[in-house]
Amino acid sequence: MNSRNMKLGLCGWSVVLVVSTSCVSTDEVEPETSSVESASTVGQGTRYQGTRYQGTRYQGTRYQGATLGAVSASNATVDGTALVVWTPKGKNWQQRFPNKICTWNSTRTKLNSCSTINLATAPSPLAGLTFPASFLDEAGNAMTGSVKIGATSTTIGAVKADTSLAMHKLDGASTATFVAYQAKSPPSTESPLGEICDNPNGCRVNSDLWTYDVRLADVFDANGAPLTFCENGEASLALAGTWSATGGYTADSTSFTFSCTTGTIAKCARWGYRPFGSARKSDGVTTALADYHQACIRGATADYCANGNSFTRDGTLVDVYDYKLPNGSGFVPRTRNSVLLDFDATAFVWESTFDKYGAKFIDHARYEEAATINNTTTGCPGRFYLSTDDALATYNRCTSVGQNSACTSSAAEWSIPAVSIDSTPACAHSEQMVGKWLHESCSSCTNAVKYSEWTWTAGYTYAHCTDPQGGGWDSSCVAKAQQVCSPASQTASHNECTVGAGLDKFDTGCTLQVCLENESCCTANGWTSDCVAAANTKCTGGQEGFVLVWILNRWQARPVGFCGT
Repeated sequence: MNSRNMKLGLCGWSVVLVVSTSCVSTDEVEPETSSVESASTVGQGTRYQGTRYQGTRYQGTRYQGATLGAVSASNATVDGTALVVWTPKGKNWQQRFPNKICTWNSTRTKLNSCSTINLATAPSPLAGLTFPASFLDEAGNAMTGSVKIGATSTTIGAVKADTSLAMHKLDGASTATFVAYQAKSPPSTESPLGEICDNPNGCRVNSDLWTYDVRLADVFDANGAPLTFCENGEASLALAGTWSATGGYTADSTSFTFSCTTGTIAKCARWGYRPFGSARKSDGVTTALADYHQACIRGATADYCANGNSFTRDGTLVDVYDYKLPNGSGFVPRTRNSVLLDFDATAFVWESTFDKYGAKFIDHARYEEAATINNTTTGCPGRFYLSTDDALATYNRCTSVGQNSACTSSAAEWSIPAVSIDSTPACAHSEQMVGKWLHESCSSCTNAVKYSEWTWTAGYTYAHCTDPQGGGWDSSCVAKAQQVCSPASQTASHNECTVGAGLDKFDTGCTLQVCLENESCCTANGWTSDCVAAANTKCTGGQEGFVLVWILNRWQARPVGFCGT
């Protein structure tokens, strides 16, 4: 799907497999994952979300015993995402890279020659590489299998150079030489994945990253080909080290992880927050990227507690950034009132800020109706306290670095790299329609409604309209908005469930969702009946649910969409 938008994210945990260069990994198995959409659907780096960390019940692999055809392979390493292995060749050795083979003497002390492979016309030197793997079944019992790169050793395209756009320039990156760079792109200039660079400082094509077609070597499809490891045939990145079931990272010189590009471990790396190397921020300061990567995967999955529990849902759009313009500096600037200086970008409001230990600050949970931060089952009691001093009530982390027991913090904690998340669920719909609660910062109208009436006995009469636990934006909120709000103060000129003038992409979470797939809805062509139908089926946070209808002499529940139809 081609789209033209900002850093809009699919935040989910990655499907991964952990590879050991010498033994079976002892890392915990990862919980199952929901399906996530293609990582190439939106521009400038962020994608739609998924809900959990890893998938496919993979436990780990033993690189010892790996083969390439009938030849044994050994001594794997990962440089960035480039997998490198050694195979014997007569009395000599071949060192195999994604796109290169080097021949060494029998003791691997003298380099004889290297030849580069054109991956567009010939298979990668790593195609067909097979190694043992360990999985867990649904009951948690260990089972073994094999995984391989590509369907066969002659498969062209089993390994490819990445063509996605990072969200920033990766200026001065320490890991590789890049072949392409894009300044802020006009709508006609896109990456091969349909991505647009909206960072005013420019974006880097991820040409130093390698993607792998990883297969389940012992499981075959109807045509006899090994099944793809990643969902929907997505590719994988190879990354050094391992991630636990709760998302914690462990550096490891003998093990690495295959992470599917539909998951956040790979996504954050592709967005430019890599778990390796360094780059220069917009102020010229060179900074290691690893802590940004870990903060990114915590934020992408809304893993506020850093315990593997996600507070997000598949398909949620987010904006991921680490600084604000015009005066801040960093790698990725904020969209709202920053990158888009001429847009209020009401589809996004600030939700939370994360470092590698989870959330530092939370204005609201991405889906407050799903669970609260202090919920004893899915939250983390005692980790956050509610600050009543802020203009907007915010959960602040009550912790020292890496701990969750004491209500203290250290100076070191505040120097850890962090990323912030603006998300769309709290601005899911316009003020003219009934739906879930709307954040008071969605627009000056939502703010005006919240503070429109106050009494000594009841407080703010319409506070429930903007309260996650208040019952939602009901008909009284709609009526009050019509009374106190001017058209210019509202998120959209009309609601998403009526035909009318074209709406702006960034009006609401719903208009953004619709216009990513159908740009004409946000142009002079108008918000047509097709746009209304798309809103009804694609958007959430409105009137979706079930209605009872009398069919065949009994009441039956019939699902309805965002517009209540």
